[in-house]
Amino acid sequence: MIDSHCHFDLSAFDTKRTQVLKSCKEKGVEKLLVPGLTLLQFQTLLALKNKHRELDIALGCHPCFLEQFTLPKLAAHMAEFAASAEQHKKMIVAIGECGLDGTLSTPIDYQERVLRYQIDVAKALNKPLVLHHRQSHNELIRLLKQEAFTGGGVIHAFSGSEQIAKTYIDLGFLLGVGG
Repeated sequence: MIDSHCHFDLSAFDTKRTQVLKSCKEKGVEKLLVPGLTLLQFQTLLALKNKHRELDIALGCHPCFLEQFTLPKLAAHMAEFAASAEQHKKMIVAIGECGLDGTLSTPIDYQERVLRYQIDVAKALNKPLVLHHRQSHNELIRLLKQEAFTGGGVIHAFSGSEQIAKTYIDLGFLLGVGG
């Protein structure tokens, strides 16, 4: 069994990572996927991966953190993202956490632009996606179809109808279910 989404790099785990990993193993959880949130945070994920073999990591730019760079810097930031993904392609198992969030003040068209970059990187490296969604199923499904993404992945914390679930599954995705 794996935990398909655990932000194990957060400071809340600083004093208890070994204990949590031991508890996971006792309960049959063999792997934890730690998704990326920002490019800056990725060095922390690499260090954790090198220290704990039970961890898999992903590289991503989460929609909640897109305000860290402005439109004029987007191309440079995404080029740095692609270069980092290429450099560490053997260390990462996926691209993400990326996606769309309809509750943010960041315009959805800007979020889509960033997600398209990340989808392109996932395609180039043959990696699945770890997708965030919030009030954005229709936009996310439309974008995945437009990009003809066939690499699959996980829809994190899925909350939607049976029909939406079937659409994601038909697109090759698994559904992550929260506690």
